[in-house]
Amino acid sequence: MSSIILGMHYDLGQRELYEDRVDVQTVQTAGGLQLAVALVADGVGGENKGERAAQLAKDGVISYLRQGQETNVPALLSQAVQYANQLIHQEVKDSGNASTTLALAVIAPGNTLFIANVGDSRIYLCRNNKLTQLTIDHNFATIMPWQNKLSPEVARQHPRADVLMRALGPKADVVVDTGFYVGTTDYRTAGERGLNGLPLKEGDAILVCSDGLIKLSPQTKQPYATEEEIVQVLTTQEGEKAARSLVSFALGRNADDNVSAGVLQMPDPSRHRRALAPLHRWGAIGLLAALVVIGLVSSSLNRQAATRIAAVEATAVSEQVTITAIAQMEQTTATALAQNQAAQATQSAATATAEAQVQAKDAQATQSAATATAEAAAEAQAQAAAEAAAEALCNSKEGYRYEVINGPVLNPPAPVTVNRNAPNPPSFSASWQLTIGGSCGWHNVRVRSANDNTLFAPLLEGNQQPPLVSVGETITLTIPFDSAEAARDSIEDSWTIILAVNDLELAVEVPLTIDNVEKWVT
Repeated sequence: MSSIILGMHYDLGQRELYEDRVDVQTVQTAGGLQLAVALVADGVGGENKGERAAQLAKDGVISYLRQGQETNVPALLSQAVQYANQLIHQEVKDSGNASTTLALAVIAPGNTLFIANVGDSRIYLCRNNKLTQLTIDHNFATIMPWQNKLSPEVARQHPRADVLMRALGPKADVVVDTGFYVGTTDYRTAGERGLNGLPLKEGDAILVCSDGLIKLSPQTKQPYATEEEIVQVLTTQEGEKAARSLVSFALGRNADDNVSAGVLQMPDPSRHRRALAPLHRWGAIGLLAALVVIGLVSSSLNRQAATRIAAVEATAVSEQVTITAIAQMEQTTATALAQNQAAQATQSAATATAEAQVQAKDAQATQSAATATAEAAAEAQAQAAAEAAAEALCNSKEGYRYEVINGPVLNPPAPVTVNRNAPNPPSFSASWQLTIGGSCGWHNVRVRSANDNTLFAPLLEGNQQPPLVSVGETITLTIPFDSAEAARDSIEDSWTIILAVNDLELAVEVPLTIDNVEKWVT
């Protein structure tokens, strides 16, 4: 393995907590592999739970890599991510909802790149002054077409297109994506590429980052760090300096999220030359300016000396020898004076240039500070207003929606004839598959019968972490019936979903009924 250059940097951005985690280091595995590793985890969850999930992801992956005996790198990465997921799941399953993304890049012996990804943190390759995204975001717009539930066009235009669909922590098992998505969104094609890895070349650079670096600013609708800026940094700077510069771009534009960047770079001698090229250009310009000044001053003084010599020759030809000597002395004096004045002019020009640069830099810094202060205040006001609006929305019916995508499914299926003298009568239930819409997640779900106004908790399957059901999630809601008579009466009943938000009654789009079944129980 060549001498890989490593670097990382991070910042809170406009957040109060740092819920990202970033790590870049060389790892020696128990199986004999030396790996250059860069990873970023972006935690989600209140009360420091997202921060804890991201920390467990980072520590779990590094620990597993060190102890791993596996020499197949894609398999080793998948096992390490699964191990980290189990650590998070065990810790948070009883204490509340928390999760994290994870993007992991590894350069193995032979300078071959392998990656693993869960969520929407990203991995980029910078090669030949071009930036290429290697991972794909595991959001609604990506997963729905993979599951053949929506077309790519419909999924991209869906209101929940950016909702995260995969993360570490919510479930005991997680799908680890080791594919390279260059020119494709097909996970089979990308997965086959991932098995072989990507051979790296001299000058290649790998960037692993949280979405706080590259997502769009709400104000400008432009990325906090553009592709051109990322390429410029990775082709002229190295290691921690490069990572720090990338994070600085986002901070200079008041990034509203934590910003984390890890860098792995192949050696490149020309990277230093490209970094010094601007300085060399300015040095050449300064030297040319000094030479022009010297030439102008010398020319002027030489013309003055020549004029005086001509006047002396016209007055006294007989004193030619003396006059010639005097002229030579004057010429020598004029040349010396010209050189002295040129040196002074060069020094004055250099001093003036330096002072101008300092003044310009001070002015720019003052303006930037004022702009940053104003923008930060505006951003804080906008964020406070947005949070207030979101809270108000989640305290009203308008924040909650769902769509019935399948059901009711009756158990046992209709029709059923019940032998009331049988020692073990069957149990009855009705189930619906729901996709959660609106803007707010569901807490403490209950259903209320229209027949007798009974309020009770249904059975929920498929949700990430009780009692919270996230927007964009698909769950199965089951209503059990304690007798054949109750199941028979349910044909004329309907159920309203109630949430534990000021005991709000959800404004249903499709009521939960089974009145489309003529006879279920006889």
